[in-house]
Amino acid sequence: MFTGTEDTHVTREGAEGWAAFTSGLCDVESFPGGHFFVNSDREAVASALAARLDGATVG
Repeated sequence: MFTGTEDTHVTREGAEGWAAFTSGLCDVESFPGGHFFVNSDREAVASALAARLDGATVG
C-alpha cells in the first residue's frame, strides 16, 4: 500500500491497519506529499508499483 507522508486523510498507521483485513502481505511505502502524492513524483510511484507487480504471482 502506498501513502503520502503529509497525507491528513490517511496516516501511515491507518494504512497499516488494512493488514487486519488480509491474510496476505500488506506492507506500506510512503512517498513525499499529501493525499494525492502520486502527482508529486509519478516516476517513483510507478517504479515502486512495477517492482511489486514484477514479484507478484497469479493464482
